[in-house]
Amino acid sequence: MLQISKLSVSYGDKSVLSGFKLTLGEGTICVLSGANGSGKSTLLSAVSGIIPEHISAEVTGDIRFNDIDLRSIPLKEKFHYLWHAGSDTDTQFFFPTCEAELAFALENKAIPAAEISTRISEAAAYFGLSHAMQSSPLTLSGGQKRLLLCAVGKALAPGLYLLDEPASGLSGASLELLCRWLNQLKAGGSIVMIAEHHPAVISMADVVIQMERAQHDPSG
Repeated sequence: MLQISKLSVSYGDKSVLSGFKLTLGEGTICVLSGANGSGKSTLLSAVSGIIPEHISAEVTGDIRFNDIDLRSIPLKEKFHYLWHAGSDTDTQFFFPTCEAELAFALENKAIPAAEISTRISEAAAYFGLSHAMQSSPLTLSGGQKRLLLCAVGKALAPGLYLLDEPASGLSGASLELLCRWLNQLKAGGSIVMIAEHHPAVISMADVVIQMERAQHDPSG
């Protein structure tokens, strides 16, 4: 279960989220909808810890996942609990090959080498990226970069997924692949929070939250 209580985020005197509350159970897809600047990305980044550890902001409130206080866990350790795929793909690649990108978090979790190899192969094949494993992520198309981030999440297999505009730039076939994966995550009991405008993704949601600036409790 993901529980967000009284979450407020502000950049200086600019309030983006104010007293936000949300509870999501296992096997839930939650879509955050709303105009640019309404706080969708800010909410995902606050849950993942990018805010305030990497992006400076004033943050108050509680974020708990399965009774674990996520705010108390350093950003570099969050991969044990969640995967956050941001909207700007190029800023999330750090290694010379796609294979290395997929392997990094798995190696840090001390997963045996044989299992790492299996997870990488399965994730790459699922998202049609097997041919690109020795290529630089930066040489992929925009859609392939988004699928690579999804493949990292699939290989990592945490219980919580935070996806920022995952459908952006995807072809029809890739969009179907994304939606099928989201259905699998839901069936497997994962919690998925998605900032997205695409109707195909919104139609899959169990919960849709219309974000507005200085967002309050969506239940009223």
